[in-house]
Amino acid sequence: DAIVTDPPWGLYRAQSPAALADLYAEALAEFRRVLRPGGRLVLLTAAERETDRAAKDAGFFIRRKLPILVHGKKATLYRME
Repeated sequence: DAIVTDPPWGLYRAQSPAALADLYAEALAEFRRVLRPGGRLVLLTAAERETDRAAKDAGFFIRRKLPILVHGKKATLYRME
C-alpha cells in the first residue's frame, strides 16, 4: 500500500552523478513494480534532479514536493502515486 524510504543521497561519498541517477532510476522502477495500484511512495532525498527524472521514467505522479532542511542540508520530501 505504501513505501516510505530515505535512500542514499550521494552527498557523503565520492559517488558520480551518473551512478546516483542510475541508483534512483533502478530503485523507483522497482518501487513502481511492487507498489499496489493506488499505493503511494514517500521519499526523502537531497537528489531532487535525479528523483524527478526517475519518477517520471517510472511512471510516478508527484503529488507533493516539500523542501526541508535535514541537519542543515537542503532536502526534499516527496509524495508520489
